[in-house]
Amino acid sequence: MGTWGRGILQDDLASDVYSEFMDAYNKGDECSAISSRLLIEYGASPNELDEDFVPFWLALAKALWECGALDEQTASVCRQIVRDSLGLEGWGELDAGDRLKRAATVSRFVESLSTPRVKPRARRRKMLRPPIYKVGDCLAIRDADGMYTASLVTGARFVNTTDGVNFLWALQYYSVEKPTLSVFTEAGLLWLTHGNWGGKLCGHWCFTMHHKRDAGAIECIGNVSRTQLPSLPEAYSDWLSNSQQARLQAVIGFIDPPKIESISWLKLVANKFL
Repeated sequence: MGTWGRGILQDDLASDVYSEFMDAYNKGDECSAISSRLLIEYGASPNELDEDFVPFWLALAKALWECGALDEQTASVCRQIVRDSLGLEGWGELDAGDRLKRAATVSRFVESLSTPRVKPRARRRKMLRPPIYKVGDCLAIRDADGMYTASLVTGARFVNTTDGVNFLWALQYYSVEKPTLSVFTEAGLLWLTHGNWGGKLCGHWCFTMHHKRDAGAIECIGNVSRTQLPSLPEAYSDWLSNSQQARLQAVIGFIDPPKIESISWLKLVANKFL
């Protein structure tokens, strides 16, 4: 566990407890049930107050207070923390004033708990953003100069409970003409030799949440069936990055990587990208 500031939530333990509480609260769980689960999960006891659990109790109190559900037991533990100056060990090691400042921060916070929040925090439903495209979707991307590039979707997943991503491999294509489906089965992958790229394959994950700002430049023209797919690296960028790289590479010319359907392509992906 680590602490990076004097604030109530500027501590790994406190931050985790507060986040877990709010996640459950936003899902519709009752505050008392959440509190009970956290006590069991973290092994905290109001009857045996340990210095190491001070961040836990302060974070729990903050969450309960914000939701208009602060119970007397939790409030009492927080008052004891202030009364007995608990959780201040180590605060004066670097700066003698840090201990006093931390104590003042905690004292003000605990004092504020005695005044109920005027309007309890509303539950906030998380927005679900699933992946936009399916594996095999063929994206024609038009840049500001009216030139087209091509990217093949080879991955679709969630990176957490709400945010979807798609993986796009850039292809060797840069033309005034919109790419046809044959481009997505015949064109080679885009290898970058401009700048300092040194022959790396161009591909990355793109977040659904960032798609809206670039949607006007992207058109899915169809879907090609894939029989072999490479392992995808954990690289992230924006939706137009492939297009920008294709334009820069086109200036010095495309190199000749294997075709998408080539069996040896999978080995080259592993050797040249990772």
